[in-house]
Amino acid sequence: MSSIYFQNTIDIDFGYSFLPRRSTNIADAHGSMMKNLFEQIHELFDRFIIHVEYKFLLPHIDRVQEFLHVIQNNEKFRLIIIRDVPTNEYDRCSNFLSSNLKDINTFILPDVANQNNKQNKHFILTLRDKIWENIPTQCRHNETYLKTKLEHLMNIKYKQHLREMYEFIIPLQQELLQTVADPSMIKRCFPEYLKFAELCQLNLTLARFNFYGDENDAIIFDTRRKIFELESQLDIVENDSSIIHKLFL
Repeated sequence: MSSIYFQNTIDIDFGYSFLPRRSTNIADAHGSMMKNLFEQIHELFDRFIIHVEYKFLLPHIDRVQEFLHVIQNNEKFRLIIIRDVPTNEYDRCSNFLSSNLKDINTFILPDVANQNNKQNKHFILTLRDKIWENIPTQCRHNETYLKTKLEHLMNIKYKQHLREMYEFIIPLQQELLQTVADPSMIKRCFPEYLKFAELCQLNLTLARFNFYGDENDAIIFDTRRKIFELESQLDIVENDSSIIHKLFL
């Protein structure tokens, strides 16, 4: 793709973002990985699944081996998936891998674009099982190491931006956590939201009134009065606004 978002960029899917929760985080690299970039970031990861198209692999095995040389540490899990292998080329591909990638986990995959095909489903499930069975469960580096490594990769301007964001988030986080420990703090932290929620409920009540039914004029008038008062309060930026509101200003 021509978009800059698919040129040497990396997405990270954190396991806790999924239901059910996954046991590992997965980084997805877009575009053709550059060796100099790979050399800078490879220590952040313990496991590598490398996709190589069969037509590319045969004439460019040296380039593939260059990347593998960067991650030659035996503690790292390495799996190369050779994609789009024609059925009549399977044996040739297998022999080629045995000769050139002896100590690397490999998996030969045909064209599985049609995932409704029963045979393609079988290949995908087999590959999935192979990955989960062989992925190490322990991380090689602790959190401090990873944070230091990431910070080293950032330029000065971006690091300053993150510090400013951190200084903004911390007091907000502290106030929000108070509402978890003490629900009575919600009124102090979110009075604007509570007024808005009450306003929505009153508007819903007013819409449900049957003006030809049992509701008397006093009830309808009182509901309209409360709506007007709340709308007026929400239109005014008060000097004594909530602490959460002030933190955003």
